[in-house]
Amino acid sequence: MTSQSGLPGGNANEYYHKEQNKGEVLDLLLSGLSPYVDNLDLKQYCKVKHIINTEIDVDNMKGTCKGTGRIQIRLNGDETREYIQRNLAAKGITIRDKVIDAAKKPGFTTPFY
Repeated sequence: MTSQSGLPGGNANEYYHKEQNKGEVLDLLLSGLSPYVDNLDLKQYCKVKHIINTEIDVDNMKGTCKGTGRIQIRLNGDETREYIQRNLAAKGITIRDKVIDAAKKPGFTTPFY
């Protein structure tokens, strides 16, 4: 019994063991978010398939967004950074790459004397 993969009764081993898409991961800092935006809104604004994580900076006193946040996205297929930037710019959101400063020494990793 042979059938094409992806159809009912297809070869599950062939489907699940094929090479997975190893798309580029973007880690973006967002600004210009509205006070009432939430994680689901960000996912819808990006219009991409794979969102790894979203973080919105929230004012705990007011319970609203401070206007900034962060999103991690794995690019699939024809998705590009420019595509995401256009989608977010249509909602008034600007993006920039998150940069990790290797010279920065976080205080919690040094011994306290």
